[in-house]
Amino acid sequence: VGDQVSPAVVSAIQACFDCARANVSLAETFASEDSGNLRECVQLSLDCAEMCTAAGEMASRRTGANGYMVAQLLSACASTADLCAFECEQHADANEGCALCARLCRSCAEACRK
Repeated sequence: VGDQVSPAVVSAIQACFDCARANVSLAETFASEDSGNLRECVQLSLDCAEMCTAAGEMASRRTGANGYMVAQLLSACASTADLCAFECEQHADANEGCALCARLCRSCAEACRK
């Protein structure tokens, strides 16, 4: 409370929430289809969405002296987003949703590392 939030953290927060929404949307789309060959992609998308949501929410709160904790969480979020992007890129040519998700995951990972 009362701490100034850097523009880089604001960008990371927005990227986390954008990435989370894309991952949930992708997972919901595949869940409603017969997507047995994309099971790993769906699970990783849900995991990434949860990590991004947690990172975005914690970074948004900025309560007390949680700078170190937020930095660690953003680092973990970047790693998770990279894993998810890699998986989505495997299906990006055949699926527009995977291509979008991969781009947003890469953007999130980059923003979280700044």
